[in-house]
Amino acid sequence: MKVKIFILMIFTILLTTIFSFNTYAATWEFRWTNTVVRIPLGGNLSEYSIIPEAKLYRDGVLLADANVSYLRTGDFLNFLSNVNTTKIGTYKVWYKASENDKYCPGTCTGYRELISFIVEDSIAPKLDIIKDNLFIQRVSSLTPEAYDDLLNKINNNINASDNYSDCEIKINQSVDFTTNGSYPIDVSAIDTSGNRTTKSFNVTIYDNSYPVINFNGEEELNLSLNGNINIRDYFSAYDEVDGDISSLIQYPALDLTTINEYNYTVTVKNKSGNSTSRTIRINVIDDSAPTITIPQKTLLLDYKTDFESYDFSSKVIIKDNQPIDYDNLSITTNVVNEVGTYTVWYSYTDGINTVSDELTIKCISKEKPKIYTDDIIIDKDSNVELKNYITVIDDSDERIMDSVEIDDSKVTYNKEGTYYANVYAINSSGLSSTERIRIIVGNSGISNINIPILIMLIILSVITVGYGVFFIYYFLIKKKKEKNG
Repeated sequence: MKVKIFILMIFTILLTTIFSFNTYAATWEFRWTNTVVRIPLGGNLSEYSIIPEAKLYRDGVLLADANVSYLRTGDFLNFLSNVNTTKIGTYKVWYKASENDKYCPGTCTGYRELISFIVEDSIAPKLDIIKDNLFIQRVSSLTPEAYDDLLNKINNNINASDNYSDCEIKINQSVDFTTNGSYPIDVSAIDTSGNRTTKSFNVTIYDNSYPVINFNGEEELNLSLNGNINIRDYFSAYDEVDGDISSLIQYPALDLTTINEYNYTVTVKNKSGNSTSRTIRINVIDDSAPTITIPQKTLLLDYKTDFESYDFSSKVIIKDNQPIDYDNLSITTNVVNEVGTYTVWYSYTDGINTVSDELTIKCISKEKPKIYTDDIIIDKDSNVELKNYITVIDDSDERIMDSVEIDDSKVTYNKEGTYYANVYAINSSGLSSTERIRIIVGNSGISNINIPILIMLIILSVITVGYGVFFIYYFLIKKKKEKNG
C-alpha cells in the first residue's frame, strides 16, 4: 500500500513537471537597430552594410552573449547588390539574423528585417564670385531687353557647380540700374538635395559719360537790342546714356536791355550729375533803326496860332527798340502867322541810326471876309465900276479884293429903277461871304458922286467948322473977356 502511494506521488510529480515544462516554454525575439542607413554619395557600401544590427532577446531579456550571425544578401527582389552609392535614392534590402549556438533561425520573431539604405548628397554646391565689386554702366530707362542684358552681366559674375546635379541659382537684388550707387547682391546656389551655398558681392552703377552741348548759331551771337529772343532755340544737349536732355539745360538771365558784349554760359547735368558747360560770346547790338510816323501828313491850323509854343512833337509817333529820348528829336519849321503852306521837318536819332520825316502845315483863316456897302445910286447909262462902291475886309488876305465877284445880271443900267446885285468874296483860306446890295439907277446930277466919299467930306467939313468956332471962341472971345475982367 505504501509502495503504491509512493509510486502515485512520483507519477503525479512527473506529470506536473512535464506539464509545467510545456506551459512555461521560453519566448525568443530579434530586435533590430539602425534599420535606416544614410550613405553619402559615392560612399563605400561595405562600410555601411554592417551598420544594421539585431539583438536577441529571451523572454524580453537581452542575451548579451548571443553570437548573432547575418545573412545580408537580401531576397524577395530587395538585394544588397541593388544599392548604387553613386546615385541618390533609397534602396531596400532584406537582412536575416540567426544565433547558431542558442537559437536556430526560422522560428524566432523578427529574424528578418527590411533595411533602408539612403544614398544622399550632403555636399553643398561650389559657388565662386568673379568680382566682389561689379561695375555696370548706368542706363537711362529699362526696357525688357535692357533689363535682361543687365541681369546677364550679373549672372556672368557667378560660377556655380555641384558634385552631383545642376544648381539652381537664386539672386536677391534690388539694383536701380538708372541711378548711380552701390547695391548688394546675395547669391545662393542650391542643388537638388537642398544643399545651399550663399555668397554676396556688390554691384556699382556708375556713369562716366558727360553730356554734350551743341550750339546752333554763330559763335559770336548778335542779338537785337530789346529783342524778343528765345535763347533756348540756339542750344541742344545730348547724353550718351540719357539721350536728348535739352530740357535740362540751365540758362542764366539774358540781358538785352543795353548795348553790350559779354560771355554767356549754359550748363546741363545728366541724371548722374555729370555736368557740362558751354560758353558763347553775345553781342547786343542795335540793328533796328527807329521809325517816325506822322499819322496826319497835312495839318490845318489857324494862322493866328502861337507857333512859338505850339507842340509839334505831339504830331509824330516815334518807335524804337530802346526807350525814346525826345531830347534827340530835332524839329525845324518855317511856319509864320500868315495864311499859306509851310513845312515842319523832324529828325530823330537813337545814337546809331537817324530817321527823318516832314509834316505839311496849312495855315488858314477861320473868319469869313466881311463885305461893306451902302445903296449905290448911279445915273442911267453911266459907266461905273461897282467895286469902287464896295469894301471887303479880311485880316488874313490882303488881296481879298482880287477875289470879289459881282453878279449884276439883273441890273438894267439904261433904265431908271431899283435893282439888286450879289457880291461874292472868297479869301485864300477858302472861306467866302456873299452880300446882297441895292443899286438905284436914276437921272440925278450927282449920280456920279461916290456917296461914301461925299458923306466923309461932309463929316470932315462939319469937324473943321466946329474946330474953327471953338478956336474963335477960345482964343478971341474968352481971352478978351478974361482981359477985360
